[in-house]
Order: sequence, then C-alpha cells, then structure tokens
Amino acid sequence: MQDAGLDLSEFAQIAAAEVDRLEAAVIANRQAQLATGHWGAPLFVHDGEIFFGQDRILDLVWHLERAGMQRR
Repeated sequence: MQDAGLDLSEFAQIAAAEVDRLEAAVIANRQAQLATGHWGAPLFVHDGEIFFGQDRILDLVWHLERAGMQRR
C-alpha cells in the first residue's frame, strides 16, 4: 500500500468504521459468485459467459473490447 501512496492506518480506520457494510458486500459478492457455479478467483462474468482463472483474463479483455470497451 505504501508503494501505491496509500496510508494503511487510514485504510484500517475506514475498514473498522464500515465493517458492517464491507462484510455485507463480501457476502453479497460471494453469493453472486456461487450463483454462477464457481467458487474461486479470479472469476469474471461478462454477458453470461464465465471467465475463470488468470489464463482467461485476455479472453475477457477481447470480449470486452468487442462489446465496445476501449483501452485507456
């Protein structure tokens, strides 16, 4: 975090202050992941197609670009 210019103590304070919201988000994300039939990471779903594992990230990028996403 330090290399990225982030303050770990500030992050810890925010996490402690928002623990309920963050835990709810993690649970919701986990339920959404299980609903796709997968349980690992990285996992992406685009337009109903599942991209599981780091070896599928380039495939996902290809599909996103075909859908109109532009690289920055």
